[in-house]
Amino acid sequence: MSTQTSRRRIPYSIGADLLEDEAQPPKAELETEEDKKLSEEMQSLYEELLPTEDSQARREQAVQKLNDILQDEWPDKQIKVSMFGSSGNLLFTTSSDGMFLNALGPKRSY
Repeated sequence: MSTQTSRRRIPYSIGADLLEDEAQPPKAELETEEDKKLSEEMQSLYEELLPTEDSQARREQAVQKLNDILQDEWPDKQIKVSMFGSSGNLLFTTSSDGMFLNALGPKRSY
């Protein structure tokens, strides 16, 4: 098997060799100190990843600006822009580089 130079972090082929057996099986339970340390690290990571109020406000301003632009361009169409996915349910991070947006017009009967 050959590997290509690419931008992927992991090459398509990492060889045909089987993985080695584990030196020891994974723990079924953490010790109290390990559990406490992991809990503290997870809490710290959670707080670090939470979007800031400023970040959320900028996203909401962007949506409002887009709504205003579309309303100015097509006032009779009642277009409404909203966030969805991680953008809409606050699961994005401050360092997220995009937003998921949805633009809907009035409901129609067919």
